[in-house]
Amino acid sequence: MTLFDYTISEYESEDEDKQVKTVYACFGSAVYHAQVLEKEYQLMLIRSRLIKRKPKSRVEHEKIIDKIEKSINTI
Repeated sequence: MTLFDYTISEYESEDEDKQVKTVYACFGSAVYHAQVLEKEYQLMLIRSRLIKRKPKSRVEHEKIIDKIEKSINTI
């Protein structure tokens, strides 16, 4: 039995109030994991660009990060 099958069978055996709580809990978990994935993608992008450009000063480093953060906000 997969986790999905287990969750569905548990959901179907619950009363309506508990089903609503289960739906919101699953939705909350999905949103949380999507945000974690999005943040990790942003960090990978920053690291990748910093490695490629190899900033020589703190000012260059901050300019690269600022540029990336501006582009990330549009995603």
